[in-house]
Amino acid sequence: MTTLSSFTEEQRNLLIALPYQVGINISESDDAEGDEDDKQEERALQKVLGLIPSLYNHAPLTQEILKETSAQVEAQGASWKDGSFDVTRECGEAVALLKAHASVAEVKAYSKALLEIAETVARAAGEHAVVEIRQEPDTAFFKCLKGIMTVTGMIKEDTSANISVAEQAAIDKIADALRV
Repeated sequence: MTTLSSFTEEQRNLLIALPYQVGINISESDDAEGDEDDKQEERALQKVLGLIPSLYNHAPLTQEILKETSAQVEAQGASWKDGSFDVTRECGEAVALLKAHASVAEVKAYSKALLEIAETVARAAGEHAVVEIRQEPDTAFFKCLKGIMTVTGMIKEDTSANISVAEQAAIDKIADALRV
């Protein structure tokens, strides 16, 4: 089984920083609404990074990467944000790296997680600013929980209207780089 320790330090840094950088890239892709939407997007990014590792029990490497991202974001976030990065290029590098060292399922899980983060940040400045994970639940408990949240109005069926054209273009570029 592949773990983070299977990678070099530089490779680990890429895999760990990228989920945060994807969120920042989406947030910075549409600056039309000012500082308040940036704050909402940053809060959504923090929340989704804290929640998303628990959704990837079926992909231990992806879960390990996401946990590390969440654990390191407070200490490293500023350098990850201010550092020079090209998200689409780095997404391609991360996928190639994972394809060489991990299972196809792990590559798909990591790619899906990055897109979940991107879409959550993009929807954050919408009218409700809700953190939303669109992954279909894989356990009975989470399926039940999602059903309850949908019935009570805590989950909206489609919030894609909250995503701006610029944000959708940035998401599409990331998806293309991930070859999803």
